[in-house]
Amino acid sequence: MLNLMRNCPKEAAHLRKELLIAARHIFATDLRQKFIPSIDKLFDEDLLIGKGITLDSIRPLAYSTLADLAHHVRQSLSLDVLIKAVNLFSKNVHDETLAVGIQTMSCKLLLNLVDCLRHHSEIEPQRSRAILSKLLKVFVKKFETIAKIQLPLIIQKCKGQSFCGPSTNSSSPASLSLINVPDLKEDQISNEPAKSSGTGIQWVNSVNVAEFRSLVKTLVGGVKTITWGFFNSKFQISDTGLPNHEKLFSPDILHSYIDLVHYAMEALDIYTINVNPNQQRTSGLISRSKEEKEVLEHFSGIFLMMHSQNFQEIFSTTIHFLVERIHKNQSLQVIANSFLANPTTSPLFATVLVEYLLDKMEEMGTNLERSNLYLRLFKLVFGSVSLFPVENEQMLRPHLHKIVIRSMELALISDEPYNYFLLLRALFRSIGGGSHDLLYQEFLPLLPNLLEGLNRLQSGFHKQHMRDLFVELCLTVPVRLSSLLPYLPMLMDPLVSALNGSPTLISQGLRTLELCVDNLQPDFLYDHIQPVRAALMQALWKTLRNQDNAALVAFRVLGKFGGGNRKMMVEPQILSYQKTEKPTISIVTYFQEYETPIDFPVDEAIESALRALGSNSTEQFYRRQSWEIIRCFLAAFISLDDEKHILLKLFTHVDFVESNIINSSTLQHKIENETVRGTHQTALIGMLVASATKDLRDSVCPVMAAVVRHYTMVAIAQQAGPFPQKVYQTANGVDPLVLIDALASCMGHEEKELCKPGIACMGIILDTATNIMGNKERACRLPIIQYLAEKMISLCYDRPWYSKVGGCQAIQFLCKHMSLRALFQNLFNFLKAFMFVLMDLEGDVSNGAIDITKNYMKTMLEICLSPISECYKNADLNDLQSKASYEVIHELVRHITSPNAIVREESMALLKHIGTLQSKTVSEVMDPHKDVLADIIPPKKHLLRHQPANAQIGLMDGNTFCTTLEPRLFTIDLTNTYHKLFFHELLTLSEAEDATLAKLDCYKNVPNLIPLRTSALRALAACHYISDIGYKEKIINIIFKVMENDKPELQETAYLCMKHFITGVTLEKEKVWDQTQRLMMSCAP
Repeated sequence: MLNLMRNCPKEAAHLRKELLIAARHIFATDLRQKFIPSIDKLFDEDLLIGKGITLDSIRPLAYSTLADLAHHVRQSLSLDVLIKAVNLFSKNVHDETLAVGIQTMSCKLLLNLVDCLRHHSEIEPQRSRAILSKLLKVFVKKFETIAKIQLPLIIQKCKGQSFCGPSTNSSSPASLSLINVPDLKEDQISNEPAKSSGTGIQWVNSVNVAEFRSLVKTLVGGVKTITWGFFNSKFQISDTGLPNHEKLFSPDILHSYIDLVHYAMEALDIYTINVNPNQQRTSGLISRSKEEKEVLEHFSGIFLMMHSQNFQEIFSTTIHFLVERIHKNQSLQVIANSFLANPTTSPLFATVLVEYLLDKMEEMGTNLERSNLYLRLFKLVFGSVSLFPVENEQMLRPHLHKIVIRSMELALISDEPYNYFLLLRALFRSIGGGSHDLLYQEFLPLLPNLLEGLNRLQSGFHKQHMRDLFVELCLTVPVRLSSLLPYLPMLMDPLVSALNGSPTLISQGLRTLELCVDNLQPDFLYDHIQPVRAALMQALWKTLRNQDNAALVAFRVLGKFGGGNRKMMVEPQILSYQKTEKPTISIVTYFQEYETPIDFPVDEAIESALRALGSNSTEQFYRRQSWEIIRCFLAAFISLDDEKHILLKLFTHVDFVESNIINSSTLQHKIENETVRGTHQTALIGMLVASATKDLRDSVCPVMAAVVRHYTMVAIAQQAGPFPQKVYQTANGVDPLVLIDALASCMGHEEKELCKPGIACMGIILDTATNIMGNKERACRLPIIQYLAEKMISLCYDRPWYSKVGGCQAIQFLCKHMSLRALFQNLFNFLKAFMFVLMDLEGDVSNGAIDITKNYMKTMLEICLSPISECYKNADLNDLQSKASYEVIHELVRHITSPNAIVREESMALLKHIGTLQSKTVSEVMDPHKDVLADIIPPKKHLLRHQPANAQIGLMDGNTFCTTLEPRLFTIDLTNTYHKLFFHELLTLSEAEDATLAKLDCYKNVPNLIPLRTSALRALAACHYISDIGYKEKIINIIFKVMENDKPELQETAYLCMKHFITGVTLEKEKVWDQTQRLMMSCAP
């Protein structure tokens, strides 16, 4: 038969085809054993296929026939023949002229040869291992081809993009380096005519995708088999003598596995393609996803059998890529799940993953998609602790402090703090089962500050879902009850909030309360409950009305309290009552049968309409009807019965443009009946809420613009023009200032979308006033505009952070649109409001409000303190600008020694910015206000140690700032007693041990001395200009000593201080050498 193949004419393709078919039948019988001695000749393609150009069509038949023979006799083949088989079929795997099915068949044969190579490894270990290594590279290379070239084309084709061009087949096999895009296009898109006809292109797509899925599945199985072959083959152990050395991969093989992670995880995207986009989802989709899960589990299995050292090397290198792939294809999370669910790999992979996630924690506060992914992966890591407590507690333990502390720190400054508290909740839930004592011990030092912070947050003003989360975190801190006893008072307020909250919180609160009642002495518990006893008992009695299991638990807890549960009966109850007897706005309705009309109060209807508009669950029909009620109420209230020509004559009167504007107090314009005014304000708020609703916006906005314009015109008519009124006489007229109150309510609302219509309304008010009054400067002198500015400033002094943000946004708008004169007059008040926001939000969760405020302050100063353009310039305006500038700089200079770090740092930054705006040095900007700091820099009246810790930091930082300016604003003079005393206190703070400082009264209750030390070091380093050589030496010695400290923050500060200090000092080489040698010795293990 071999002679027939050899002698068959090269152009007789049909004869060779018949010969191959006959050979296939022969190989299917026991006669195939006779071919074993000569099988190596069949691996010669010139013999098997021939050299004819027309013979390419029979190549698939020839290779499949040879593969069948090799598969059946593989156990009897020598290593040399196996190598030939591996070479031939490895080439076929990468031959793009062959159908995908033949490539898959070649892969299957190669993975079946792995077991044969394992048998041969007992005799020739090195060659067998080399062949296995080659097989691994072949499969990885194929993954690369699919991921980088073939998969993008398949995805494009399935999206409906067509490719044009002639159909030409390449005659020679192409390896990866020879493959180009046109070859692949024709291979995948121009199939045989029989395939393209009949069922159309969609069927071709389905076949191609299915074939490639089968190929990927085979490749994954092949790599898993090869990996199995590595660990079950007999290889020579090197001279190291380590018993596990044979299980460790060489760098070359390890690199192949790293490439495998990169390319295989991209190639697995083949399962994300929907092959039947026009068909309904049937059971076929379920089976496909089942197949995908199996492939992913097999892929995970490749790495699960590895040595732990190799596993860690691979994934510490590829963890970033792995997470990126999971972000793009969520199905790949199965791989991470498998690693964390395996007892061997779980602690290794969890360590790599948690270290990666800790580096990415900052992104959780900005990028919503990323934060959801990172949160999901954190939950996987935490879940693995419950799965394998012994191994994974040790894994999580060193990272616990950083997770908790970083979450609390980043929550204070991020735009989306909610994600950080979700992370803490996931952590608390996963380790709070009572069986992780190692982690509880690690958690104890964090408990006081954490509980204090969470308690402060839950009692503050936040959106409801945030408050619920704070309460839950307070009640689920993962420590034993015995550890919580010193902090039990901090749990009382959250406990009451929980019992008055959602069903989930009620259950949590009842569990916590019952745990305390069951395990604590009654007297001890009652003493702690006393401050909240009434509220707690009322909440428990209220819970009895619930229709779920919570009522039974509450009943049981009340029973355990005994007689104490009835002592609350004497406490005042929470009642709903009318605050005033004054009449409300009503619709007067007459009926034929009755002489007396009936009044239907409107206030309840307006309030219900506002609630319906503000709720996300309201149906569209009711939302529209609610708007209709408000619209009709406002139309009736305004009662437009004026004639048009009379109004035009009034508002075009020359007195609006020329005569004086009254300066009477705006409060005199308010109507006395507060109930009527409140209903009116509620209706206006409802109008603004409706304008922020998508499906009502188009119909609401024109009405809103007209109403705002009308109210503004009424206010202008009352406050200027021919008939200004100093006191509002009628009790039934429109009070235009109610519009400003409604705008303030919307700007200060927790839903920040309401700021957009609020800003739009302020624009309409200013434009209307400018048009009537002739120019913007006269418009801004109107009492209504002054009242608007006052109300928006007052928002900055409200407690909730969202009110502060709304106030800042309104002030920013006014800064950009008010006249310069009005802006200069209000600038100082605006600045104080901004400063209060910064001061009040320190240590609070504010959704990025601090950064927003800083940006607004910078913009405001750029508008106000930049040189006035020539077209507006006059002496009066220049004087106003100078006065405003003086007041602002004076205030900022006063704050550079503020105990509040945010205010202090922002004041320094703004002074530098003002210097840039005015083309001056910071010293020149501050010099006129130097007297403010004369007794503070350095402090004269009091010793530094007599101040609180944060005040000390403020004083030291202020000193550092002023003495490092160019030129220096102040200079430390050691001949001055006060200066020398301050200098000695800096030396003490910098070099004294913690234990020594803790003995001083001012530092006894300071938990962290690092900020004090860093401020003192910076202040010392600023003294490089002093003339006393002895003191200079002392400063250098102190800085070098701090460099040896084990705290990274102090080390970094000392390094920066040394860089700054040596700019004004020349150090001796011997001293530098001695100190450096000491540092190097301290770094040595």
